[in-house]
Amino acid sequence: MEILKALRYVDDVVIKDCWSSSFYLWEKYHYDKLFIGSDYQDSPQYKELDRLLKAVNAEVVILPYTEGISSSILRKKLEARRPPGAQRAEGAGS
Repeated sequence: MEILKALRYVDDVVIKDCWSSSFYLWEKYHYDKLFIGSDYQDSPQYKELDRLLKAVNAEVVILPYTEGISSSILRKKLEARRPPGAQRAEGAGS
């Protein structure tokens, strides 16, 4: 997150924890772009979210799926490295 926040053209970074929170987060932050992986592109949840966001002129940016890289595995490895008692980042989820 900190790397993304440091980019010149990024105002803020918010991690969504589920599909249903995506439009709620738009209502709260009025973001203009939502980035999702291409592996979700054909799901009913994506199609509904895309419809809702288009209605408010927000863009869904599709990031290509990276073969052989699992965000779930990366998340588990990072969790395993967290010192005992350390807090998760606010908004961090799957």
